[in-house]
Amino acid sequence: KIDVEGHEFKVLKGLLENNNSLIKYIQFESHNDDLYFQKESDDVDNLMLDNGFELHLSIRHGFGKFYDKIFKNKNLNA
Repeated sequence: KIDVEGHEFKVLKGLLENNNSLIKYIQFESHNDDLYFQKESDDVDNLMLDNGFELHLSIRHGFGKFYDKIFKNKNLNA
């Protein structure tokens, strides 16, 4: 799980460029009301899809306009 307050794209891009072969799941908060993350939300989703991950679960929080998104590595049996 990462929580980097709107810098998810940069963190995930660096992680996935180096090696994602052992990562089964990645979880992060997706804020539709965050000025930083709102602009990168689609970019983050596309980055995950382009690197062999699929959306496994999206959980809406009880307050605010944000979700926990969990992506699963399609290349690993988890």
